[in-house]
Amino acid sequence: MIKYIKSRISVKIFLLTMVILMAVSGVSYGFVTAFMPRSYSDSLNRTLAARAKQLAESLSGYTLENALSVMEEFSSANQSRVVLLDENGGIVREWNGLGDALMITSEIEGSSEGVSEEFASTVETMEADNIQTEEGVSMVEQMEQQAMGRYEVAFKGTDHKYTLFVFGSTQLVN
Repeated sequence: MIKYIKSRISVKIFLLTMVILMAVSGVSYGFVTAFMPRSYSDSLNRTLAARAKQLAESLSGYTLENALSVMEEFSSANQSRVVLLDENGGIVREWNGLGDALMITSEIEGSSEGVSEEFASTVETMEADNIQTEEGVSMVEQMEQQAMGRYEVAFKGTDHKYTLFVFGSTQLVN
C-alpha cells in the first residue's frame, strides 16, 4: 500500500491537498469559536445600552405607577435585570429579566410585597447608600460596578430623583 502511494503522484497530490484543506478548516473554525461569542456578546451589550438609554429618557413622560409596567416590559423583552432605586438608595422595584418583580417597597402602595428568601438578605443590605460591604464599598457602588448602565430618571408628577440600573445578561453566549 505504501509502495502504491509513493509511486502514484495523483495519490500524493490528493493526500497533500486533503491535509492542507483540513489545516485551513481547523484554523478557520478555531478563529470563529474564539472570537464570535465575544463579538456577539459585545453587540448585544451595545444594543442593550442604547435601548436602556432610550428607556431612561422616555420615563420622564410616565408617572411612577405607569412606568413600572414599562420597565417590566423592558426587562422581559431584553432578558436583563433592572433595578429602580430611590434617592436614599433603597430599592423601589427590581425585575430579574424573566418578567418577575423581585421587590416592591412602600413607595407606591404603602406596603412591601414578596421577597424571595435568597434575595431577602441582599435587599436588606442594599436599602441604604451608607451600608458598606466587607471591602468598604457600598452596595449601590457595587451595583454600579456590575451594572451595564446607570441612569438618573425622574417621573411625571414628582420631584423625586430615581436611579435606574440595567444589568446585561450573565448567560454564556455560544
